[in-house]
Amino acid sequence: DVRSARLNLEQVRQQLTLGSSAAKNNLRSSWQIFTATGKQLEAASSYQRLIDRGYREGTNTFIETIDARNQFTQAQLLQVINQYKLLTSAADLERETASYLIKK
Repeated sequence: DVRSARLNLEQVRQQLTLGSSAAKNNLRSSWQIFTATGKQLEAASSYQRLIDRGYREGTNTFIETIDARNQFTQAQLLQVINQYKLLTSAADLERETASYLIKK
């Protein structure tokens, strides 16, 4: 049964390698999504400032200001959600690679 034990060991090694590779890819993807939502947040913030200024000057309607605020709020929420996903992906990678420190 030494042969089956070796095969089992090799299978476990491959599963661990696959798990850590998947976790790395998920973290990379989460980081890209998080940075993209940061750019969306910047754009929504600029748009809101532009529309608010236009409203104060009388060129934009109140509905447009509400829409701009809504877009900004949605962008903020999306960034928080994606930050949570990024941290979760980092924790998954840490777990898969057992890279956390054990305090004595």
